[in-house]
Amino acid sequence: MRPTLHARRPFLRPRSAAATAFTLLIGAALVSPLGRTADEADPRSVKWVCANAPERVALLFDSLNLDRPALAKVKQAVLANDYPSACNALIHYYRTAPTAKWLRHIRVEATDKRSPRADAILADDFEFIGERATVPRAPGGGLDWSFAGPNGTPEWNWAFHCMDFLEPLMGSYFNTGRPEYAERIDRDIRDWILANPRPSHATCTGGWKGLETAMRVRSWLPVFYGMQMADEFSPATRILMLSSVLEHAQYLMLFHRRDANNWAVSEVSSLGAIGCAWPEFRDAGGWRAYSQEKIGWLVDELVYPDGAEAELTASYHRIAADRLDDYVDTFRRFGYPVADSIGVDVKRMWTYLAYTMRPDGTSPQTNDSDRGDNRERLLAAAKAYNRPDWSYIATNGREGNTPRIGPTVTFPWAGHTVMRSGWDANAQWSFFDAGPFGVAHQHHDKLHISIDAFGRPLLVD
Repeated sequence: MRPTLHARRPFLRPRSAAATAFTLLIGAALVSPLGRTADEADPRSVKWVCANAPERVALLFDSLNLDRPALAKVKQAVLANDYPSACNALIHYYRTAPTAKWLRHIRVEATDKRSPRADAILADDFEFIGERATVPRAPGGGLDWSFAGPNGTPEWNWAFHCMDFLEPLMGSYFNTGRPEYAERIDRDIRDWILANPRPSHATCTGGWKGLETAMRVRSWLPVFYGMQMADEFSPATRILMLSSVLEHAQYLMLFHRRDANNWAVSEVSSLGAIGCAWPEFRDAGGWRAYSQEKIGWLVDELVYPDGAEAELTASYHRIAADRLDDYVDTFRRFGYPVADSIGVDVKRMWTYLAYTMRPDGTSPQTNDSDRGDNRERLLAAAKAYNRPDWSYIATNGREGNTPRIGPTVTFPWAGHTVMRSGWDANAQWSFFDAGPFGVAHQHHDKLHISIDAFGRPLLVD
């Protein structure tokens, strides 16, 4: 039985009256009564942030562990109530810190190359869930973050708030050196933070829906460290982003799903990722500990001994496997231990995906699944876990080693049996479902059978 966290929850402590008063005092000190300087009028500057978001800045510094030796200059400026200098010292720290070396990019020179995808984003043209639309502008000039696509689809808006367009936009910047791509990253992050304040309660709509909160902060992580040497990544955005990362952690800590499903896996794993990637926060250790305990419980609840995820839905099994795999990799890359049992269960999940795979590399359409192609991701997992049998299955025998089991395999906990004539692309393959209903995304399809042969489907669910 895992220990409870009741004895170690300082990261959930309420703010005291003294701390609140201290924050308000700092906020007052950040705004000069002598009027706005030129720097204060520049929304890219530290002084602008200090003048226009004083409480946000105060909460950021109040939440950092300023006793870390590397933050000594930051602490000195905070003690002197010089918050613009504290911001600049914090920015310098992140520019030069050894954290996340594998995510950092060197400076690039501008070229005449362009990226069609990045140019579309410059024109406010976005595509989510297969639907393309031009996002209108809000009255203040920023993007209208409430826009729900050409058909008013909630899923379109939720995908918009995940901001997964930032990383390919960053890739376009480093491939071309065009400053306008980096400037667009800077503006969109700053715009989102200022237009979407963190709610004080859980919400199922908009940008702070739990799953979107988790996915957005994962999109931000490589961008924050990848853009550290880019001059277009403005001081204001760096400080606002750190303050919003704190808000994301607090929201995920308080309002993550309490039941066992892939949504909860995404939320809790992102909380752990924040604790790993930004250890300068005083509560980072608590976020990591709580996250790992919850992930351990979720794995126990969701992963059967035969490796099948309890939703028994191949598409969501893949999502959960990806999230858990990324969780283990994030902890290890940042130098934090992760329970061995979590890694073992993730390997079981990839084994299930490998041995149920159709000859064409797609997954069986169990419950609420589409016919997704898993070959590329399985090959990456085979390399990471040293499983040449997975490579053999994914490549129809061109790479890797012949599996020691199969080709017919039964997963008794899932109630799934895969019968096949071999591992080649033209093999005869069938899938039979005699298992339980699944914990979510269920269809009433028990006893269904699917058959593929000679490179094409013959009987489908």
